[in-house]
Amino acid sequence: MPDRLHGFAGNQPVTPVIESLRGLLPGQPVGGAPQQAPAWCAGTLAVSVAASGVLFRRRTA
Repeated sequence: MPDRLHGFAGNQPVTPVIESLRGLLPGQPVGGAPQQAPAWCAGTLAVSVAASGVLFRRRTA
């Protein structure tokens, strides 16, 4: 795997969310994934809101 993709593959935002769900639904221990999952979701939401605001202003101006 190229170095560019290796860095992304090791830090995917979806992985902590899936690991949290896999552990929480059957009641098993989940490790550090529950702290990372909301952080990734909040970060993704913040970037999406900012991008949509910029695009909306560009297209309506």
